[in-house]
Amino acid sequence: MKRPAATEYADYYQSYIDLVPKGDILKIFEKQNDQFCAFLAQVNEEKAGFRYAKGKWSIKEVIAHLIDVELVFMYRALRFSRNDSTELPGFKQNDYIKNSDQSHLTLSELVEQFYHMRKASHALLSSFSKDMWSKQGKANGHPASVRAIAHIMVGHVIHHMQVIHTKYLKTT
Repeated sequence: MKRPAATEYADYYQSYIDLVPKGDILKIFEKQNDQFCAFLAQVNEEKAGFRYAKGKWSIKEVIAHLIDVELVFMYRALRFSRNDSTELPGFKQNDYIKNSDQSHLTLSELVEQFYHMRKASHALLSSFSKDMWSKQGKANGHPASVRAIAHIMVGHVIHHMQVIHTKYLKTT
């Protein structure tokens, strides 16, 4: 499958798309799930609550954010794959985190939740026909194709892995 064209996503997603390695996006998507969970194995519960600066998310909140994005973006992919032309709203990621209490969840519970969410996302994406991957809709005022959504999701996780590595793990 080819990479998405710049007309298939909002400009602000370019940095995520650029992070995605070349290759079969479904294989990359699936492999990333195990890589991300293995990456998080180096984080203990104490580090999971660390914030590298005032007002920044903890590692647990970053994982919660990734779970939220996984859900929102897969909903978009499902709607667009079904030719639903209803424009979808954006979401305020900071409000989602502010209103999601992670205090009662352990790091391993959040990692497990992400793992299963990504498995379900992979199953849905794998079910799409070749034609469905090029279907487009509008979200947050911008065009988005199913193909672009899958690439953005992979790049988004890569981005946050880099942030966790440089801002959280190297400083603690």
